[in-house]
Amino acid sequence: MLSCSPVPRPPSRRRQRGDRLGTGTIAKDGTVTLSGTYRCSSDEAYGTVVSTSVTSGTETSSVGSSVQAVCDGQEHNWTSQGRPYLPVQAGPVQAQASLIHLSWSSGSLIPATDLLAQQPQNTVLKAESAHS
Repeated sequence: MLSCSPVPRPPSRRRQRGDRLGTGTIAKDGTVTLSGTYRCSSDEAYGTVVSTSVTSGTETSSVGSSVQAVCDGQEHNWTSQGRPYLPVQAGPVQAQASLIHLSWSSGSLIPATDLLAQQPQNTVLKAESAHS
């Protein structure tokens, strides 16, 4: 289970607990599924996502697309699924779930990012059974 504390921020912003990574599986085709829970405050209600990655050896690769977060102070489940750019296999990996707030300024096509919470954790990707 990955437990993530908020990144230190100015005292004027409310802090909430970040992400926890619960499980990880890998399918025969290399698709990785990670899931867990997160919590964020309503201060980040618009534009906050859960982003995931796995590191095997010295190589890190994102897992699927970011998942839109619901920021209301309550704990919510998330699942991220995708084939990492760099293939991984069943077994030990370092998994990371990050809670990121994206904000756009007037006239900008690229959002500014604010890392709300992040913590890597050693975990084991379990091979999916044929019955999953």
